[in-house]
Amino acid sequence: MTAYKHLFSPVKIGSVEIPNRIALLPMGVFSPRLMNPDGSYTKDGADYYIERAKGGTGLIITGLVPLPPGQHLPSIMNNLETYVENQKYLADGVHKYGSKVFIMISALSGRSSTNWEDPAPSALPNVWDPRHNNREMTKQEIQDYIGWFAKGAKAAKDAGIDGVEIHAVHEGYLLDQFTIANFNRRTDEYGGSLENRLRFPCEIVKAIKKECGKEFPVSLRYSVKSYTKGFTKGAVPGEEFEEFGRDIEESIKVAKMLEEAGYDMLDCDNGTYDAWYWPHPPVYMPKALNLDDVATIRKHINIPVICGGRFDDPGLADAAIADGRIDMMGMGRPLLADPDLGNKFRDGKEEDIRPCIACHFGCLARIFQIDYEKLGIGSDEPDHNGHTTPVRIKDENGNEMYGVCVVPDDRGHNTWSLLPDIRKVTDALMIKLFYYTAFDKYGEQLAEGRGFGSKARTVALAACHEAMSMRYAELAGISYDRPNIEDKLKSLVKAYRSGVSAKPLPDMNKVHVYVSGRTKKEGHWIQAYVFGFIEEDEVSGIVLRKVCSD
Repeated sequence: MTAYKHLFSPVKIGSVEIPNRIALLPMGVFSPRLMNPDGSYTKDGADYYIERAKGGTGLIITGLVPLPPGQHLPSIMNNLETYVENQKYLADGVHKYGSKVFIMISALSGRSSTNWEDPAPSALPNVWDPRHNNREMTKQEIQDYIGWFAKGAKAAKDAGIDGVEIHAVHEGYLLDQFTIANFNRRTDEYGGSLENRLRFPCEIVKAIKKECGKEFPVSLRYSVKSYTKGFTKGAVPGEEFEEFGRDIEESIKVAKMLEEAGYDMLDCDNGTYDAWYWPHPPVYMPKALNLDDVATIRKHINIPVICGGRFDDPGLADAAIADGRIDMMGMGRPLLADPDLGNKFRDGKEEDIRPCIACHFGCLARIFQIDYEKLGIGSDEPDHNGHTTPVRIKDENGNEMYGVCVVPDDRGHNTWSLLPDIRKVTDALMIKLFYYTAFDKYGEQLAEGRGFGSKARTVALAACHEAMSMRYAELAGISYDRPNIEDKLKSLVKAYRSGVSAKPLPDMNKVHVYVSGRTKKEGHWIQAYVFGFIEEDEVSGIVLRKVCSD
């Protein structure tokens, strides 16, 4: 008998019953190891999802699968026949464990694409290089996309897939841009009024239902609020600001219209590419940061909602489901860290869970494959043009490890953390600012092995994402005029000790640190980390007083 009876009760999405309320949220890349050219999953890619079904996840939602052909990316439209045949392995494997699987199919990125030649709803500044505008999409292209969605969904259904999720009125992707007034300046029937701005995603679900039948479930990835102050300017938690994107009042109207159009579920979070720390929350963002906004939307619609965003507390999820605030608990990175999360929740083995620490180092960093040597790591000359500062850390025995911290962009862009150049630095900071309120069993073992004892409390000192770094600096009255790394670390210590963090340090006299980066071993760069602590403000030279490294 599980302690979380609501979390482990079934739920229906359209005509499909999901055995429990745990969903794997969409994540993924187009690596040829994971995805075939026709958009189906390889055996390795499918086995990754099947392992999570085996581990107790009720609903598997795959990473996005591109629809537009000719993008030098996999696409269902490249070969519908082979897609259907290849995708059956995934469907059969997930069903073997009683779970269900939805395929996320995507219109891609609009102005959020790294390619500023991709179409957007209007001519808009590209997220990554605002010097260029993405061009306006033609009406014929809109109709082409609608047709691709219908055909892609039918191919998924023919392969035995249980439903599809549309990507996305979410995170500032192409469809989301169409729905937001400041991103959509069109004067035809796809721009202007809210009804017109929603026409594109509404016509997509209607086309899918016509092709696949009304009973075939169609979910939509949906950002409740944009938390965006302007192009490449995001808002931080608790900040008073004027919403540039979708606010909660409009979001309620949008959700109702999406339900009326035929969507069977909304898979919810918040944010845009201009405020990417909302849909991809790092460790300094609050746990379950989107729950209240998602619960507000749920009050006004009659279809189920998933809530995601650092939401890995089964007790909180169980209570929220019991209260009718949400219908499903969505997790991405926690299920990367531990594929057996669902079974461990059910069986009361939470102490055995391998936790996600929200560092982004093991996921986004690997996607973007940072070239450390080109960044100058290990050299004596920092590469300031790459918007990073390589740092050299020595332990008490003189062993060196190298990492990278982000510094503010010279051009004044406030693009959250990736900064304008995705090729050089990502949300995965090699030196991470985070803390644990308390380790679980896995963390206790990790800490005990490094001499910290049970329930160690950890704070890593470093420069965090640009937006939050500048916010901490503002609150603490600290200048951020490109200080050297020692000053930056001291500033962050001061900021936390002045009480501007979400939670003050539990022990003000000693700060534990965790540093992650790269080190050379036998002539090769390898992943490495260091645990240690420093005494009061002894940061000069960043010498860790007690160190264990791997």
